[in-house]
Amino acid sequence: MQQRNDPSNIVDDSPMAYQDMTAKPGETPQATDKVKDMAGKAQEKASAVTEKAQDRADAGIDKAAGSLEDAAQKLKDKSATTDGIPAQAGTKVAESMEKTAGYLREHDTSAILDDVEAYVKEHPLQAVAGAVVGGFLISRILR
Repeated sequence: MQQRNDPSNIVDDSPMAYQDMTAKPGETPQATDKVKDMAGKAQEKASAVTEKAQDRADAGIDKAAGSLEDAAQKLKDKSATTDGIPAQAGTKVAESMEKTAGYLREHDTSAILDDVEAYVKEHPLQAVAGAVVGGFLISRILR
């Protein structure tokens, strides 16, 4: 015969016994569910914002590629009317601009960023020098 105070005989069927084990002390399962729902909604909004920014960046890259192609064509036309070294230099620069425009059209922003990151890792001094020159030029333009 078992005694009444025997712990193996006790069954806890209260609501607290079934509380989510990931909940903090004093937190109800409903609160935990609300937090999870809020986190899910926040993640969805962040994804939507990121996607929208990605789309804008892609549109900007397409616009830049189009501008490069237009500038390259104008430079080619101008180089065709001259002779000698200026014509050769203009043609080479125009070809480089067209090549860059093609690269921009063929790659999305994440691929471009990966390529930039790889370049910076392989050539840190050139990257810093390019950033300094670019910053200087931008500051002169904005003055």
